Amino acid sequence: MSILKFIERVCVQPAIYWGAPVPDGYGTSLFPDPIQVMVRWDEKATIILDNTGKEVLSKAQILCPNELQVGGMIMLGYLSGIVKEIESPTPTATPTPAPVVEYKSPYEVNEEVILAMEIMSRNVTPLFRSKDKFVYTYFLSPRN
Repeated sequence: MSILKFIERVCVQPAIYWGAPVPDGYGTSLFPDPIQVMVRWDEKATIILDNTGKEVLSKAQILCPNELQVGGMIMLGYLSGIVKEIESPTPTATPTPAPVVEYKSPYEVNEEVILAMEIMSRNVTPLFRSKDKFVYTYFLSPRN
């Protein structure tokens, strides 16, 4: 069994991942729509260096076969648990397209359950004899 197959087998916890916020052109930043990923989540306190070289305390680390962004947010759970309630459009004689699904941002989720954590740092380890396949370990901390 290859290392990647092993990692995929141990990453059995569903998680919701938001990429790092991007500027919206109006002076604020918005999170992209979340995606569902599978992880192995370990609650483990570790002192790490963040992007600026400052020591911070990581409260958890995850193993994930997907490449995620430092600055993104992640929490255990299913996407279906964070869908915003959207009012049905007023019935009309002509058929209307299905409403667009909207997801809550990590901040809205945090108002309900304080479980979304920021990806503070990552370790990328190449597989043996491979130039394009990696094992990703991410270090998480609650957002300040």
